[in-house]
Amino acid sequence: MRVGNIDGLLGAEIWQTIYDSGELSSAQTSITISNLDGDNDKEYRLIVRTTNINALGVLPNNDTGSSYGQQLLWGNISTAYAARYTDPTGLVGGIGSGFALYDIFIFAKSGYIRTSIDKHAATISGTTVGLISINGCVWNNTTDNITSLVLTSNGTQFGIGSRIILMKKSNSTSKMKTGNLNVQGKVKGTFQKIYKTTLTSAATSVTISGLDGNTDQLYRLIIRTVNGYNGAVNYLLRLNNDTGSNYGRQTINGSGSSVTAARLVYSGALTGYIESLNSLSLVNTIIHAKSGYIRTILTELNTEISGTTIGYLYLIGLSWNNTADNITSLVIFADQTNGLGVGTVIELERYTP
Repeated sequence: MRVGNIDGLLGAEIWQTIYDSGELSSAQTSITISNLDGDNDKEYRLIVRTTNINALGVLPNNDTGSSYGQQLLWGNISTAYAARYTDPTGLVGGIGSGFALYDIFIFAKSGYIRTSIDKHAATISGTTVGLISINGCVWNNTTDNITSLVLTSNGTQFGIGSRIILMKKSNSTSKMKTGNLNVQGKVKGTFQKIYKTTLTSAATSVTISGLDGNTDQLYRLIIRTVNGYNGAVNYLLRLNNDTGSNYGRQTINGSGSSVTAARLVYSGALTGYIESLNSLSLVNTIIHAKSGYIRTILTELNTEISGTTIGYLYLIGLSWNNTADNITSLVIFADQTNGLGVGTVIELERYTP
């Protein structure tokens, strides 16, 4: 088997980076990503870590007209709020300020109104996560090919240390060799699986070691949890097994017809809550792992799943108030003995910059 690293776009129907600003060394009022072809690329994923802006706007082809619509849902302390509006903000809701982490999906192909979904946690300082928001956005333009995205900062600047990553779905093209590719190495600009386990016996914690967050920079953690404890369990993510109250959390969640929000400081980043034996949860988490700044985490969680019932749906913004230590391990911890039941699946992907 050939080994080594691969640099370049692969026609493999995977997300692959086409623009990475790196950590900005000087503040910028706006950032333009050009030479795009939305009709060919079809889908974009935009991951943005900001250190100092009032609000993020994403303008296809720098359209500053009132061509955008938004429906948002956000949580701030114990307040859950929803709103709908049109303005020239762009394909991202402009809520939030300061230190923030955004994960945005854009369906770019013309012929229909362009749509996007934005999830972000913002106004983060220490163990305080100011708000969590999910926005559905539209660009009311069905004809123009998207050839650029202009990121704006609502009159402020993208501060030093901000980072913008744009990924596209790399599609196969004619005259391209097809088949399976096995690589013992890294594929630049992609998320690659580096760990997977399926528990065959119940456990209270699982440790993923041998990591290097400063090199990998981003992680994606996926967990399908089976509750192995006869009662309620909180599931926590601990970076470097830090058990101190160094994690901030802002949540918004729905259960039946009720919507609630909450903010607190805890001894781990929440990755699940299950009330009943053998009930399930599914979590999708993105972690901005590089040191030098507060570590930020965005989590989507379906939990207390049994049959056709999903007990809770969460969107969670999290912070780890440690700017110095390199992340070398992740610990998934249940606060009740054997809370990680048989059949629990844990996967970790790393980003290769």
